Amino acid sequence: MSGDESEEGAHGKRFLITSLPWRSEELAGFLEDMDVAHLATRWTPAGSWSKGNMPHVREGRDRQRPRIDDRCQVVEGLPRNFYDDDWLDALESNDPEQFAGLKIQERVDLTLPSDITR
Repeated sequence: MSGDESEEGAHGKRFLITSLPWRSEELAGFLEDMDVAHLATRWTPAGSWSKGNMPHVREGRDRQRPRIDDRCQVVEGLPRNFYDDDWLDALESNDPEQFAGLKIQERVDLTLPSDITR
């Protein structure tokens, strides 16, 4: 469910976070939190970076003017709160067959445990 795109900038390649029209803000925020949690696991007790490539620096989402990636197909069978409410409403009104084909599952809790957020 990647939402990145790259382009050449004045200082080399840069990676931009894109928004998927069907993805909810709740899921986008959760994925951002998971990225931070993953980075925290890459530091060793000695204070150095663990083996492997450093992740690319990604420029943040602009919630006011998001960069939309409409080429990515919607993922079927996800929990209800993974989909954007307005996008789902429009799909249900305009294409009830495709809406039913999503096979939407029950909502899930996307709250990270407090020991991870510390």
